[in-house]
Amino acid sequence: MIQKNRSYALVAVSALMLLLAGIHQGGFQTAVILAAAEFGLGQTGMGILIAVQGTSIILAPLLSGFLADRFGKKPLLAAGAAAVLLGAAVAGVSHRMIPFVAGVFLVGCGSSVAEAVSSAAIADCCPGQSNRLINLCQFFYSAGAITGPILVQGLVDLMLPWRLLYGLLGVTFLALGWPLLRLRLPRLAAPRRERAGSPFTFLRSPAYAMLFISIVGYVGLENGFGYFAGSLFTLGLSAPHLSAYAVSAFWAGTAAARLIGSFWSLPARKCVVVHYTLAAALLLVMALCPVAGVSLAVSFLVGLAYGPIWSALVAMAAGEFPERSAGAVGLMSTGCGIGGALFPAVMGAMADHLEIRAPFVLLSITALLCALLGLCYLRRKGRQT
Repeated sequence: MIQKNRSYALVAVSALMLLLAGIHQGGFQTAVILAAAEFGLGQTGMGILIAVQGTSIILAPLLSGFLADRFGKKPLLAAGAAAVLLGAAVAGVSHRMIPFVAGVFLVGCGSSVAEAVSSAAIADCCPGQSNRLINLCQFFYSAGAITGPILVQGLVDLMLPWRLLYGLLGVTFLALGWPLLRLRLPRLAAPRRERAGSPFTFLRSPAYAMLFISIVGYVGLENGFGYFAGSLFTLGLSAPHLSAYAVSAFWAGTAAARLIGSFWSLPARKCVVVHYTLAAALLLVMALCPVAGVSLAVSFLVGLAYGPIWSALVAMAAGEFPERSAGAVGLMSTGCGIGGALFPAVMGAMADHLEIRAPFVLLSITALLCALLGLCYLRRKGRQT
């Protein structure tokens, strides 16, 4: 009973952390435009702000995962919350670019640490239910990503400072301090030789390498769709008034899928194959469809097909190295950052040199390749059992 209550407390704190991380992720996509205007930045400067956040997502989980395996997950969760609190304070009050950038970097580090370490902790505490519970937490992340842009736009419409976004983050993460301090998490001791290894030793496992490549593709697809769906509707479908709705429909589908997945889902190994296959087919429809209304509906379906994959991949990665789950999940989060930075750049080059529908063909092919990787993983595990 005590262990069950601890699991509930962990999931509740993790869900709230990811809700706030999602609000910042979604809100930052709007706030970065306002910040660039305030600092007098052009497109290059705005790109630097986006890159700073992406860099924090790549670097922080890589280090924090291995520190969590050595010193425990609770101290790292607390450190992640402290980084968000400090970063929000700096970004919220600074009117100079360099301190603001430092604040954004700290918020990105803290949020990504919270996501990676809390997911690993859930996998430790609830190994039989980890996919379902991580899906539930990811639902809150998706809900935050939908809410963030609305929140920032609402602040602007009310003629309030957009930096209140960071005030909200700081206050709520401060309020989470007491529940975090009361958490009781199991600590699984890894063999001394394993704990001394490089972060990249995980990639020596063929099964883990498949999962890592797959999650690089996953976030590449997620970011690529988010950044280029608007361009597809504006340039390819002549429906600029639907561009924002397409991104919102995608996130709404993702949130719905993760909520459903928190109650019922396919086994993680089968989930990856089935949902990547569905996403590949739907993305191809988007690339070829000439009707804006149909493409808008398909945007929701892409999110619905796509939503459960992240949780399944993370749960499987933690299961590959149960004694080093935080490090395994941390490296997966680093893969997320790599995919999120790489795919938009490649898609932008394709859109410039080919045409705006070409990037969605790339997304469809990537999803199909990830489905094939998932099938190889499924067969490999079937042979081992």
